[in-house]
Amino acid sequence: MDSWLKTRADKLAQAASKASKGFEDVLPIFEGSVPGASPASSTQNSGAKSLKFGQGALGFKLDKLYVIGVDKGTQAYRLGLCEGDRLVKVDGRLVPQFDGDDAEGQEKATKLVNKWLKEMPLPAILTFEPPAATGEEPEKSPAKAGDQGVAEDKRGW
Repeated sequence: MDSWLKTRADKLAQAASKASKGFEDVLPIFEGSVPGASPASSTQNSGAKSLKFGQGALGFKLDKLYVIGVDKGTQAYRLGLCEGDRLVKVDGRLVPQFDGDDAEGQEKATKLVNKWLKEMPLPAILTFEPPAATGEEPEKSPAKAGDQGVAEDKRGW
């Protein structure tokens, strides 16, 4: 019985080792993580920041794919998320790229990201790039009389 168990354990260890090949760049994200919100390592040299969000409200608002608000005292605030940062990955899924004047592509990407954010299990890692890294600035929506700062496509997470 002991030899069978040892053989089975060895096979499982080999399978786990094979399954983890190719994830070497992701594994450091989980090192030293604690329950709740905690910063994870940056995944690129472009200034991208991967942030690990725990249970509860994330604490930021998006307009299209850009952060337009970070609530003080929330996970997003503690993790260093800034207005103007662009969401580029949702829990390992790359956000689709599109040309700046491609309204249809932007709309599709926004809908997909909103779906991913709504359905993602927590804890989850979201990756953002600051405006300097993307070379783009978020669009500013003109304020309207009676507007309370929240348009239909602006979501709070």
